[in-house]
Amino acid sequence: MQPISGDHRSPRIENLPPAHEFRETGSTRLMPRYVRKTIRFVSNFSPMRLARISGGKGLFAALAVVLAGGYFFAGEANRSHMIASAASVAGLEVSKLVIEGNVNLDPAQVQKVLDQELGRTMFEFDVVEAREKINAINWVRRSSVRKVFPGTVIIQIEEFEPFALWKVEDTVNLISSDGSVIGRAAQRHMLLPQVVGVGANEEASIILAAVQQYPELAERTKAFVRVGKRRWNIVMKDGLRVMLPENGWRDALENLSAMQVERQLLDREIVQVDLRLPDRMIMKLKHEDAEVRKTVIRDALKKDWHKT
Repeated sequence: MQPISGDHRSPRIENLPPAHEFRETGSTRLMPRYVRKTIRFVSNFSPMRLARISGGKGLFAALAVVLAGGYFFAGEANRSHMIASAASVAGLEVSKLVIEGNVNLDPAQVQKVLDQELGRTMFEFDVVEAREKINAINWVRRSSVRKVFPGTVIIQIEEFEPFALWKVEDTVNLISSDGSVIGRAAQRHMLLPQVVGVGANEEASIILAAVQQYPELAERTKAFVRVGKRRWNIVMKDGLRVMLPENGWRDALENLSAMQVERQLLDREIVQVDLRLPDRMIMKLKHEDAEVRKTVIRDALKKDWHKT
């Protein structure tokens, strides 16, 4: 048998060190066997070769090999940029928003607050940050955000329920039951209860719940006006104004309800009922009725005077 070497000498056999050891020979480092086998294996799967694999799977395989190798050798500062670049090439960018559960919320508002997130890769898209931005929208009570690869973000919205209209000066806003401002009111919201004045939104749920206990009052009520952040006036649909006291207003409401049930007080020709004094009720007639009443009293006094 001919020797393997070209100079017709028997091949030289060296005892290699164990796999966990390294030995320097001049400037060449002898690596462990399992490392050398791994390098040979990876070298047989070049990106160009993998890219020729059919069905598009080769592209992801090539990206995986390049990404794995690059991530291993890249510095910490370059790894995020490398991942983003690879994901962009693979088409893993945020390209679609799916918004569910919204009734009044305009989807354009969600897109606006997430404008800086759109176009990023799915790996860069921060779900927690996106949820915080969405929850800051007035209509949103709470939300959930999840990613669906390769490029879809699904947003589930739970909206505030419109509770009442709050008017301050010339501005009318929708408010929730806790007094939070939801947004500007639209025509479809005009049948909601109305509260007026500074601070009225903060106490709206309390006064509305109290009046709802008396259907004979609730069905007539048009608006609740907050006076000096201290007390309420109730404006009825026919223009009648009921002035509630600052303290003991619940008792005043109960007395008013009883007067309406027993004597139909609110059906009379009056424009104001003053309940601010605890021991009496003061009523104000309409102007024309008041004038008539004055005339009747004056004539009666004249007749009585002639009799004396």
